[in-house]
Amino acid sequence: MTEAGSSPSKEVLRSLRLLRSPDPEDRKRAIRFLSTMRSDPRVQQVFEHMYKKDPDPSVRQLAWRAMWPSDPSVPAPAPRQEAPPPAPAPVPIPADLAPPPPLARPAASRPARLRRAWRQPFLLNPSNAPLVEQERARRAKRKKTARWTFRLGALLLLLMAVLWGALVPEWVRWFQFERDGVTVAGMVAEREQRGDDRYIVRYRYSVGDEEYAGEQRVTESAYDTLADGAAVSVRVLPDDPADARLDADGPEDQFRNWLTAVVAGLTLAALLMLLSAVLRRRRALRIVPPAVLTGQVIACEGALDDDGDFKVKVRFRFCAPQGQALTGQARQIRNDLRDRPLPPTGAPVAVYYRHEQSYRLL
Repeated sequence: MTEAGSSPSKEVLRSLRLLRSPDPEDRKRAIRFLSTMRSDPRVQQVFEHMYKKDPDPSVRQLAWRAMWPSDPSVPAPAPRQEAPPPAPAPVPIPADLAPPPPLARPAASRPARLRRAWRQPFLLNPSNAPLVEQERARRAKRKKTARWTFRLGALLLLLMAVLWGALVPEWVRWFQFERDGVTVAGMVAEREQRGDDRYIVRYRYSVGDEEYAGEQRVTESAYDTLADGAAVSVRVLPDDPADARLDADGPEDQFRNWLTAVVAGLTLAALLMLLSAVLRRRRALRIVPPAVLTGQVIACEGALDDDGDFKVKVRFRFCAPQGQALTGQARQIRNDLRDRPLPPTGAPVAVYYRHEQSYRLL
């Protein structure tokens, strides 16, 4: 019980100070108070540290009870390791009889192997492996589809940017003639047909006292309506009278209009592909219950039960889709782990989550 006028936060600080007291009774009193907050992962880490490191066996037993309040059995606390006796002085060996020194091994190689060993989630029940693999494959497929859709859309958009770079100057030129062009009288000087689909019209026109000549490709229908010496209308730019064009349909204008429609459609398709890739990516990352979530090991212990089976007990924590941190515990008979290392604190685990009151360790 807290003293009158003291807040819970002050009691927590007081308990944390008591954990460093040399008196075992003070440390026990601190553990009993912190047991009321055992759902906090940080408190669980404190209990785990006291169970492994405290020199008093009764304190270690009380720390274990705080971590596993419903566990009927308490494994024997690990004895405190005494300092090893001093090693005897080495016997000198002649240099010519000494064996070659062993190859140096990087100091970080063993921890790296251990980290790689627990890169995949630890499954308390191995029969849940197909469920975890199915969930992993489903998310990986969505991410892969989103990635390739984004790449294809970006490539198509880049190609459309190149085509727009070629089309924009043509439309700018057309707009200049439509906005600033002046119509003057001209005359067909000569017509020429090249091949089966190229129709050329040469013409003359005058602007002020200057006479100019021009040449333009036209469609077959416009070619048939014109004759040598026929009057035609010519649009010229006042700033550059030599730059002119006939008021007649040309295949370049038709091709420009058709290409513009195609490029506009493909540009819209590329933008839709990019939007679809972003939505697919968000859908792949969004977690909709029921789902398999990734958590972490808080504590893991293994011990033989009364029937001689090796029972593994795991306390874990994970983050729900709404953002709140949840903790839980589970146990499973795993005789295959008798002589194998158990997952350390922080190792990944898989949690099947339905809602805040319904989840289990796979």
